[in-house]
Amino acid sequence: MANETEPVGWPSVIEWFGSVPTFHDAEIIALELQREPALSTLKLAFWRTNEDVTASGVYRQDRHATVIFEIGEIEELRLDGWSRQNVIDELTVQRTTSGFKLVFPQIYGVDGEISARHLAVRIEPAAT
Repeated sequence: MANETEPVGWPSVIEWFGSVPTFHDAEIIALELQREPALSTLKLAFWRTNEDVTASGVYRQDRHATVIFEIGEIEELRLDGWSRQNVIDELTVQRTTSGFKLVFPQIYGVDGEISARHLAVRIEPAAT
């Protein structure tokens, strides 16, 4: 593994959302596990929630996107539950001695942790 302190592509995620996202209420729309050397992927539907409210009284949302984590050389995996809809409370990226750990506690559906040697992330903005 390269001497990465953050996943490849992480600065573009921060730039897109305007700050480090918590991924609160994000929905896991796909989780594809592959054996090596292929990359596994975790795809989230997420958006930015702003402090102002709309005319209907809900917080204004913008910057809708699919956030794609590309995961290589999985070392540990724990998944619990799965549903038609999988909403997470947050997603954290932790640095480990050998790579990175994704932690995503559930609100509804899947709950899990993935530790891997390689991690990259990219943004696919939603069509407006």
